[in-house]
Amino acid sequence: MKGVIDRFEEEYAVIVLDDGKIKNIKKDYLPLDAKEGDVVVFDKDKVYIDKEDTLLRKHKMDKYLDLWED
Repeated sequence: MKGVIDRFEEEYAVIVLDDGKIKNIKKDYLPLDAKEGDVVVFDKDKVYIDKEDTLLRKHKMDKYLDLWED
């Protein structure tokens, strides 16, 4: 299961999952370098950042934002 870190609220990270659902998890379960916009993968007992997918999605969003600026 994958999702994107939307924001942090106190000790929780709010994750928007690819199916549109919201999941709140304690920040302690995320890698220390996790930040808003990172794609996280929930794989059995571990959670990790998918750096490649994060960059791909950010690049895609930048393209959409460029369309709005013109």
